[in-house]
Amino acid sequence: EETPFNTRIKSVVVEERIDNTIHLIYNDIELRYKKIEKRPLKPKEEKEQLKIRKVHILPLDHPWRKFKINPYKYQKRSLLANIK
Repeated sequence: EETPFNTRIKSVVVEERIDNTIHLIYNDIELRYKKIEKRPLKPKEEKEQLKIRKVHILPLDHPWRKFKINPYKYQKRSLLANIK
């Protein structure tokens, strides 16, 4: 009786025996395994080159340019401009 290869097991018992053999055990079943000598290299993902976007500048008469978030700030500027 063997467990399927694709079983997701949360914990296993690893036994290293006197003869230096390693045994993996899960629910009293010895699991087959393959020793990995060297970690496999991951394929490098090609990065997408970012497209340069043209910056859109709104025209001076656009309604959003007339919208003032902090009217006090703009009022203060206009007062200083009138004094000079």
